[in-house]
Amino acid sequence: MSWNLTRLVICAAAIAVLVVANTDTSRAGEEEAKQLIVLIEGKIANQDVFGAGIIIGSRADRLYIATAHHVAWRHTKLEDVRLRLKQLPGEYVRAEVLDDYDVDLDLAVIVVKGITHSAIPVNEIPFQQLDASGGLARGDEVFTIGNPIGEGWRINVTPDRISDSLGDFLRFESLSIQNGHSGGGLFTKKWELVGMITRDQPPRAQAVKIDRVLEQLRRWGYPVDLVQQTPAVQSPPPDTSESHEDRRAMTEANAAPIISLTKNSWLQLDSIYSDPRFSDPGTACIEELTWIADRGLRGLYCHIKSSINYRKISELFDVPIFDSGPHTSSTLNLNAEFEFGHYNIEFVKSASRIFSIILEDRIFIEETKELYNTYIRRLARTYYLTYSYLKQDEDSFERERRKYLSLVKSRKLPPNYAVTSHYIHQFNIIKGMNEPEYDVYEVPVSVLFWIRRSIDGTAGTFYNMVNSLLLAYDAEFVNEHRFYRR
Repeated sequence: MSWNLTRLVICAAAIAVLVVANTDTSRAGEEEAKQLIVLIEGKIANQDVFGAGIIIGSRADRLYIATAHHVAWRHTKLEDVRLRLKQLPGEYVRAEVLDDYDVDLDLAVIVVKGITHSAIPVNEIPFQQLDASGGLARGDEVFTIGNPIGEGWRINVTPDRISDSLGDFLRFESLSIQNGHSGGGLFTKKWELVGMITRDQPPRAQAVKIDRVLEQLRRWGYPVDLVQQTPAVQSPPPDTSESHEDRRAMTEANAAPIISLTKNSWLQLDSIYSDPRFSDPGTACIEELTWIADRGLRGLYCHIKSSINYRKISELFDVPIFDSGPHTSSTLNLNAEFEFGHYNIEFVKSASRIFSIILEDRIFIEETKELYNTYIRRLARTYYLTYSYLKQDEDSFERERRKYLSLVKSRKLPPNYAVTSHYIHQFNIIKGMNEPEYDVYEVPVSVLFWIRRSIDGTAGTFYNMVNSLLLAYDAEFVNEHRFYRR
C-alpha cells in the first residue's frame, strides 16, 4: 500500500472514530435525560389525561415526581394514575397526586409508594443532570422530552430556541411541541435539565425554570436529589432533613393554638354578626376604613377581630406576617396612600399548611357549612373567579400590575383606585360578575388584592387556599367554574 493511501486510510479511520465518539456521547446524553422523565396517564371526570413528569428524588421507599398542575389537577385530582418509566420498559406503575400544588408556577407533585415492591432501580436514575451553565440566552438551543400525543420520550430532531427569560419562566419557540409535553423536561444541547414544560402549544412554548421548581419543592419538604453535573461522583452527605410527613406532624403540633383559635372564631360567626355594635354598617368599622361593614375582607375582619385579630396572629406565628410595608408587628396601618403590606412568603406558607389541617376535619366542615354559606361563600367565590379571570389574560394582568406598581412608587396612585381604574372596574361588567350573587364593591377590591399579591409573590399560595376552601365547602361551584387552564 502506498504511503499516500496509508495516510488516507489512517485519516479516514480517525474521522470515523471521532464521529462515532461524538455520536455515542450525544446518544448517551439523550438516554440519561430520558431516564428522568416519566409518562403520566390517568382520568379526570372519566376523561383520559396524559402528560409527563420529572423525577426529583426519593425517600422512605417513595419516588417523588414533579409535573404541571394542569396535568394533575382540573376540577379535581387526577385519578387512576399510571406511570411509565424508562427503567421499567413495558410496565405501568401506580401513583397518586399529592395535595401540594402551586397554580402560579403550574406545579404539582405525584408520588409512587413502595418503589422496592415495584422494583424501580432508583440507584440507576441519573440525578446529576441539572444545568450548570448559569442561565440561557436568547437563541440558545433546547430540546424537549415529554409524552406528545402518547408518543413517550420523543425528542425533537431540530433544536428549539430560547426566545426570552421572564421571571420564573423560559419561553421558547417550537414547532414540534404538542399536547402531552406538559410536565416534561426542557434540556440544553448538553442534555442538562433547565425547566419543566408548562405550555405545549406551538409555536410559543413555555417552561418554568427548574431551580424555581426545586426551590418550591424544598419549601414543601420534599426530597430533592437532582444536582448539577460534577466531574467526579462524590458520596452524598448524610440525610438529616426531615421528611414531608415529619414536617406535617411538626406543623400540626406547633399550630394547635392557631387551629383552636381559628375554629372557635368560625363557630362564633352567628353571635358576632348579631352583635348590636354592627347595627349601623356605615360607622361600625371606621378603624378598618370601610363604610360597609357587612362586605369585603375588611368587613369580615372588623367583625371577627374581637376573637382573632392581627396582634394575636403575630404573636402565635414564629415568622413576621409582612416583609415590608406600612404595618408594624402589632398594628395594621390601613390608611397608607402609597404603601401596601408585602406578605412574608414563609408566613403565607405556614398559614396555608394550617388551613389545610383545618379543612381536613370533616366533622368541623359539616358543623360550619351553614356559617360558610351565610358569611363566607360570596367572598370566597368572588376571589376565586377574579383570579381565574386574571390568569386567563396574563398579558393584561401583567400590564396592570406594572401600572399599579409604577403609580405606587411615583406616589401618584389615585384615591379609591379599585373603583377608578377602568381595568379593574370592567370586571363587574365584562366578566359577568355584576350579577346579584356578587357584590359591586367586593369584585374590584378582590382584583386589586390579586394585583398586590402578584407583586409580593404570594398570589399562587393564597389562590391555593381559596381553592381548598371551596373544595371543602363548595365543590359543586368549583366543578362548574373550573375554566382556568394554562
